[in-house]
Amino acid sequence: MPSSGRVHRFIGWKTSREHHLLSDLEFNYLCFCDWTENVIDIREQFPLDRENTLKIAEDIGIHHPVDPKTKVPVVMTIEL
Repeated sequence: MPSSGRVHRFIGWKTSREHHLLSDLEFNYLCFCDWTENVIDIREQFPLDRENTLKIAEDIGIHHPVDPKTKVPVVMTIEL
């Protein structure tokens, strides 16, 4: 989903890959994890199973987000 706030993209020291972060808080936490010795990998925006999130939305009576152009349900993510 597009953001109206600040985003960050940078190459992680630990992972040697580009990270896409959706807020200053995510960026700050990733920097902390990148320099913590006992962290061995960093994964941001880990995808959840779409069928599970559709069921949860139905169970609690809310609309699941959909792509406005395609009307396909959006894959929800969490940070791990």
